[in-house]
Amino acid sequence: MTVLCMAFNKLLTLLKVPDKLSITLTVLLLFLYGIMTGFGISTNRAVIMMGIALFAGFVGRSYDMLSATAVSAVIIVILKPMALFSCSFLLSYGAIIAIAYFYPFLRDDIFACRNDFKYNNKERLVQHIKKEIIKSMLVSFSIQFFTLPVILYYFFQTPSYSIVLNLLIVPLSTFLVIISALGGLLGIVFLPLGKFMLGGAYFILKFYDGVCELFNKLPMHHIVTGRPGIIKIFIFYLVSFTLIFAVKYLKDYIYIKKDFDAGFSSVLLSFSAEISKISHYTFFLFMVLYVFMLIPPQNDRFNICFLDVGQGDCIIIKNDNGKVYMIDGGSSDKDSVGKYIITPYLKYYGIEKIDYCIMTHSDSDHISGIIEIFEQKNADRITIDNFLLPNPDNELKDEAYYQILRLAKNNCNKVRYVKTYDKIIDGDMTMTCVHPDNGCKTDSANAYSAVLSIVHKNNSILLTGDLEKDGEDKVLDILNSDFENFPQKYTLLKAAHHGSKNSTTEAFLRRTMPEKTIISCGKNNRYGHPHSELLKKLEYIETKIYRTDVEGALNFED
Repeated sequence: MTVLCMAFNKLLTLLKVPDKLSITLTVLLLFLYGIMTGFGISTNRAVIMMGIALFAGFVGRSYDMLSATAVSAVIIVILKPMALFSCSFLLSYGAIIAIAYFYPFLRDDIFACRNDFKYNNKERLVQHIKKEIIKSMLVSFSIQFFTLPVILYYFFQTPSYSIVLNLLIVPLSTFLVIISALGGLLGIVFLPLGKFMLGGAYFILKFYDGVCELFNKLPMHHIVTGRPGIIKIFIFYLVSFTLIFAVKYLKDYIYIKKDFDAGFSSVLLSFSAEISKISHYTFFLFMVLYVFMLIPPQNDRFNICFLDVGQGDCIIIKNDNGKVYMIDGGSSDKDSVGKYIITPYLKYYGIEKIDYCIMTHSDSDHISGIIEIFEQKNADRITIDNFLLPNPDNELKDEAYYQILRLAKNNCNKVRYVKTYDKIIDGDMTMTCVHPDNGCKTDSANAYSAVLSIVHKNNSILLTGDLEKDGEDKVLDILNSDFENFPQKYTLLKAAHHGSKNSTTEAFLRRTMPEKTIISCGKNNRYGHPHSELLKKLEYIETKIYRTDVEGALNFED
């Protein structure tokens, strides 16, 4: 917007348009641009601040960026009070504060990058170019540093190479805007000429795309940290502002206390040496703060979460030693469940690797999100180490089964078949497969669903996939005949098949006697899950019922 308005204002000046009329027309252009773009929060801020800058010129007053920033923020919050808590508001104003306040501090007080010379030869020109590059990097670093807590709070990750990438992207943005605007105007007059001009914009955008793709392929192109706590963010900003004020105060204090009787040149040398030390220590402390924000939150408690994926299943277990297990991950009524639900949940907790992913069976409402994770591995960088799945009779293996098996073999370190009595012992957690056997034959894919019994200290969990009648009978026989490996009753039961009336029989409930029962289903789903027959059976045994369609994601800690 700044580029467009300044270019338009300059054009009017060249056309000998009176100053006040030129400013009035520029403000009108600014307002029309805001209407065209929908007056989002960032647009509102830019329109108000640019309007203040133009109005200052109209009345012959000076423009102060921080004052204009404050005025625009007050206006936006009055019009939209909840904007104060939006990501776009915080990022937009965080970037402006970084440019107007933090960047000048780094440039002048830390790196002393003032242009205090006139270059008239090659050596001085080189020095000038170096200073301009340093200043560009400082602008990029200032914005990234100052907005880091906001980025981590809302996106749980931060780009690693953005400071370098901005050196390639930002300088061309001015040309991109001007070429695009000219192309649009020329296209109105003579379409071929407009197309020719917009060709330059096309090549700039292709360059952007290529550079971003290149950096995206580099190792650790982003750092996943999880969501930082409010106290951590408060400490970050408190220490940052304290450092800025302390350095400015110390510089004044050192200058005043110097003994000028020692001679002017020696004073300057001593003063410069002490300020240099302060600057080095201060920048080091800023980098320590930056790293402090990148330290992921620690969670040393056993946790199981039943994600709200609509009509489907996705269960994520975080063991108290840090290992992550995912049982199923899919939905039949929500698109891109892997991208918009599973991956954000993992990154919220700073998780980039799933140690064990277990597929109970191959229905799409249990695997669609897992397939997305495999396919988006290079973009989202969520990896799966071990992939486990049942190995039923070949007649039960459909195309989806073979598809996810191929993806797992191409993307995981190990792929294994899971069968009855297979165990994973991980610290205080023991996970035992109750069903099915290798090569089992059942009436449907649902009936061969992997059933997992999990014991952690004094709590026990039974996960049943989409188990149906014939598979449930086999599970019940094992549970009734083996009280050594399986608890007499369970703390938590995931009701089979999203609360279908054909699953979770009375005999099954009498054996498991769960204190809590989880039903994972979609709101107003077309199957009518959970069925009233099941709810009556659960109420009869007085188990506490939790539903993802009513309460959203369900989280339990041990």
